[in-house]
Amino acid sequence: MRQPWLGALVVLLSACSTAPLAPVEADKQGKAFQALPQQAALYIYRESIFGAATSVSVELGRQPLGRLTADTWMRLDLDPAQYAVRCTTMENSDTAVVDLAAGQVRFLEVAMRVGWTWPRCAVVEADASEGRSAVLSGRRAAAPEIATPSKSPDSPLLLIYRDDQSNERRINLVIRYEALLGRSRVVPFTIENMNQAKACSGSFTADDARAGRFTLSCGFLEGSGTYRVGPGDRSDQFVARGQNPKGQPIVLVIGNPTGAPGRL
Repeated sequence: MRQPWLGALVVLLSACSTAPLAPVEADKQGKAFQALPQQAALYIYRESIFGAATSVSVELGRQPLGRLTADTWMRLDLDPAQYAVRCTTMENSDTAVVDLAAGQVRFLEVAMRVGWTWPRCAVVEADASEGRSAVLSGRRAAAPEIATPSKSPDSPLLLIYRDDQSNERRINLVIRYEALLGRSRVVPFTIENMNQAKACSGSFTADDARAGRFTLSCGFLEGSGTYRVGPGDRSDQFVARGQNPKGQPIVLVIGNPTGAPGRL
């Protein structure tokens, strides 16, 4: 049973904490629960007795998204990647990290907990049935458009190859892209060592949304081959396999994909 003092607190403070709502048509479109092509749909919602009484700010990375009150939600259409979602109240802040793949529809709840002087927030992932129910019964809050990045973020890379003595070599590197994987047909890249010194360059050329070819040029290694994004992996998580001019194998393990090979 709700305590009388708690109900009074909600009534007293509700007038000072509101969030702007999206147009009715945008609310209706967001309740279709379908991701856009090559993107993921992320819903962030509130359903709490503290919702109307507490101002809760929400951010995606460093970009402010606005505020959520009782029974409101936001929908973000995002490129496949890893994102940090942060909530902030007068009492605390909390962050959750979510990996999004193309075609996914995911739900994050901004839950409220009783703090010492003010309710505290927490960002927790909800299952699809709970998230859909909360969105269907709520109203869409206004949120800014998320700018589409011009290139994919840097990724860790493991280079595996054979040297002239037929020994297997493994080097941990960082790959930096000049275009957006999964969107641009040709994506030039550079590869740096852990000291941020350039070690290699090359390009990925897409044959379809999940597979293509690569070229690689290093001072110590040349090669070419093909790549494929595995089921459930993002566009920046894949294994590329090829050969150098002598026919020796080359493997690029990019972005920690599932089922990555342990050896050549």
